[in-house]
Amino acid sequence: MRKYQCGRVAALTLALSIGVSISTMAHASEAADRSEASDAQPEAPQRPETTANDDGAIVVTARRREERLVDTPVSVSVTSGETLQARGLDTVASLGKAAAGVHIVNSPRGSSTPFVVIRGQRMIDTTMVYDPPVIFYVNEVPWMRVNGLNQGLYDISNVQVLRGPQGTLFGKSTTGGAVLVTTAPADTYETGGHVRASLGNYDLRRLEAAANFVLNQNLAVRFAGVVAKRDGYIHARNIDYDLNNENYNGQRISVRYENGGLKNDLIASRFWSKTHGTGAPLVAFDTGGAYVSPSFVPIAQAEVAANKADFYGITVDPDFLPFESTKSFDVTNITTYEISDSITVKNVFAYRKIKTDPVRYDLEGTLYLAPYSAAYNVTAYTDAHQISDEFQVQGTSDNFDWMAGLFILSEKGSDGAFLVNGASANISSQSGIETHNLSYSALLSGTYRFGIEGLSISAGVRLTRDRRTGDAVQIKYDSATDTSTCGISTPSGPACTYPERSVNTEPSWSVSLNYKPVEDMLLYVAHRHGYRSGGIQNRITSSVAAIPFQPETLNDVEVGAKVSTSLGETALGTTRLTLNIDAYRGVYKDLQRSVSYIAGTPPIILTGIANAAGAVIQGIEAEGSLRVGNLTIGGNFAYTDAHYKTYVQSITPTQTADLSDLPFGYVPEWTAQASLDYSLPLSHPGETLDAGISYQYVSKTFTSEARVRSSAFLPGYNTVDARLAWNKVAGTGIDLSFVVSNLTKEKYYLYSNNNSGTLGIVNDFPAAPRRFQFTLGYNF
Repeated sequence: MRKYQCGRVAALTLALSIGVSISTMAHASEAADRSEASDAQPEAPQRPETTANDDGAIVVTARRREERLVDTPVSVSVTSGETLQARGLDTVASLGKAAAGVHIVNSPRGSSTPFVVIRGQRMIDTTMVYDPPVIFYVNEVPWMRVNGLNQGLYDISNVQVLRGPQGTLFGKSTTGGAVLVTTAPADTYETGGHVRASLGNYDLRRLEAAANFVLNQNLAVRFAGVVAKRDGYIHARNIDYDLNNENYNGQRISVRYENGGLKNDLIASRFWSKTHGTGAPLVAFDTGGAYVSPSFVPIAQAEVAANKADFYGITVDPDFLPFESTKSFDVTNITTYEISDSITVKNVFAYRKIKTDPVRYDLEGTLYLAPYSAAYNVTAYTDAHQISDEFQVQGTSDNFDWMAGLFILSEKGSDGAFLVNGASANISSQSGIETHNLSYSALLSGTYRFGIEGLSISAGVRLTRDRRTGDAVQIKYDSATDTSTCGISTPSGPACTYPERSVNTEPSWSVSLNYKPVEDMLLYVAHRHGYRSGGIQNRITSSVAAIPFQPETLNDVEVGAKVSTSLGETALGTTRLTLNIDAYRGVYKDLQRSVSYIAGTPPIILTGIANAAGAVIQGIEAEGSLRVGNLTIGGNFAYTDAHYKTYVQSITPTQTADLSDLPFGYVPEWTAQASLDYSLPLSHPGETLDAGISYQYVSKTFTSEARVRSSAFLPGYNTVDARLAWNKVAGTGIDLSFVVSNLTKEKYYLYSNNNSGTLGIVNDFPAAPRRFQFTLGYNF
C-alpha cells in the first residue's frame, strides 16, 4: 500500500488562453530607465518601460493578464516581495497578516501543511481523494496537495489573494479562492542579488541569498536559496523535546531566454523540512464522551490542569515522539510568444513531486497506556506527483480582449495513516488509498468595451471533467492474536481493498458588468458559478461504504467598488488613496464536509467525506491605504457569515446530529488589520529609516462542525507586530532591520481538535509567543 506503483501517465493536452507574466507592486517604481551602461557593455539593452505602472498604481494578474488593480472586477489583495520581507512574513502561514479575510493555521500534519480559510471555505482533509477549496498557484501552476505548502517565502516577486470562486480562469476546484505566488524571475537586464542573515530568539538562524547573472542580452540565470532553523515554542515537560520548531531549506534556479517576441522561463526548485511536529496540548476533557475509558479520566484531568498552568507545555510519549518530514521537487516551464501586436500564445508545463513520510502526531496528548482507550498515536504519509500543461492564447483589439484554452492535470500517488494504540505500541488500524486523479478542461473568456465611455462586460466559461480512480484500504489489527480484519466487518472479495471510481463533468462560468465613471474608479457587479470536483473515499469499512461524494457547486453574486487615485500635493507631500470594498452572497449545493464516527471494540475512528445538503456564505470585505508623503496608513476588515441550510451528520453508526442553521467551524466571523508605516529619508541617496506597527484582530471560531459537548469555540485574539529598518546604510548596499511579532505576548489558540462528544478530549494548538529577529542584508 505504501509503495506507489507507477502507472501510465495520462497524455497531456494543449489549449488556448490568454496570459501575461505576473508583475509586482515593486515593479511600479522600477519602470525608469537604467543608468548608462559601462564601457565593457556599451550595447547593454534597456529595460522596456511598463506604462501600466507609470502612475504608481498596483498591478495584478487576477484575470491571467497584467492590469491595474483598479481595473480588475475581482476581490483581490496583492503584497509585494519587499513588503513580505520588511514585515518578516517569511512563510505561507504568515500570509493571513497581509490580506483581508484570510485565516491560515498549521494543521495536525505539521508546520509545512497549513489550512487556509477564505470566505468560509477551508481545508477539511489532506487526503488525495479531495481537492482543497482554496488552491495555491505557484508560478501559474496549481499545487493540488497542501503537504509541503508552507515553504519559506524567499526571493518572492509578489503574492496575490483572489477571494471567491475562480473556476473560470483558475479552474481546478477553486470555489473558495486562489492564492497566486510568483517567485522573482531571472532578469536579462541587470546582474545583481542579495544576501540576508537573520538571528532571533528561540535560537533563530536564517540565511537567504539570491544572485542574478546576465549571460548575454538574451539569456539570464538566477539562483536563490534559504536555510532556516528555530527552536520550537512548545516544550515537553517530561523529556527534553520541543515542538512547533522550524528546520527547512530550499533552493531554486530560474533561467530566462528572450529573443524578440519569444520569452521562456524555466524554474526548478526543491524544498526539505524535518521538524518535531505541531503541539496540541489537551485543554479540556469531557467525562461524558461516548468512548471514554474510566481509567483514562484522572490522567486526562491531571493533564488538562498541567496544561492550564503551563500554556506552552505538553506531555509527549518518549516511544512515539511527534515528527514531520516533507520533501518536494518541482519544475515549471513557461513559454510566451507574441505572434503579433494583437495575438500572444503561452504554454505552462509543470511537474511536481511531494513526499511526507512520516508525520507522527498524538491524538490525545498524554502517556495513557490502558488497552482500549482514547489513547491513539497517528503516523501519516503522502507520496504523490502531478503533471500539468496549459496552453493559452490571447487576442486584443480596441474594444475586445479575449482568451481561450485547454488544461490537463494528472496526479498519481498514495496517502494514508496508521493508528497506534498506546497500550502496546502496535498498529490498531490502517487506512489509505492509492489513486489516480485526472482533470481536463476547456475555457473561453473575454471583455467587451461598449461605446458608452467606461462601460464593459466580462464573461467566461470553463467546462471541466474530473476522473478519480483508486484502491482504498482499511485494516484493523488485533495485537493479541496478530490477526487483522477489514475495518469492522470482513467483506467479500479481495481482503481489505475497495476499488472506487468517480467521474464528474461540470461547467463553471462568470459574468460581470463593469463601469468606470472616472479613470481611477471601478464599480462592478458579478455573478459566478463555481465547481469543486467530487471524489472517492479513502477510509471505508465495507464495499457498501465505498460511495463517491458528489461535486460541490456554488452560485454567488458580488458587488464591488475600487478607487486608486492621487489626491495631489499637500504640506506633507504627495497623497495617494487606494480603497477596495465588496459584498457577496454565495449559495452552496452539496457542500463537501468531513464526517467521522467511532465504532467497533476496541473502537477505531472512521472518517470520510460527505455532501451537506446546502449552505449560505455571505459577507463584506474592505481594504485600503492612504499615503501622505512618507507616511502610509493601511487597514482592512472582513465579515463572514457562513452557516448550513440543511445538514445531518453521522456521529456513530446508529446516531446522527442535525446541524442545520449552525455556523461553520473554524471560520472567524470578523477579522481586521491596521498598520502605520513611516519612511524618513536620510542624507545619502536611497538611505531611509523606516518604522512600522501593525495590529490584527480575529474573532472567536467554533471548534467543530458538529454540536460538541464542551469547548465549543476558541476565543478571539489581538496581536501587535512592529518593525524598524535602516536601508542603504550610509549610501551602501547594506540593510539592517528588526522585526518583532506578538509584541504584547498574547496567549491564544489558532486551531482545535474537538472530540469531546466521542473521545472526550479537546486539543488546542497554541500560537507563537513573542518572537523577534535581527536581519543584516547586503544588496549587490
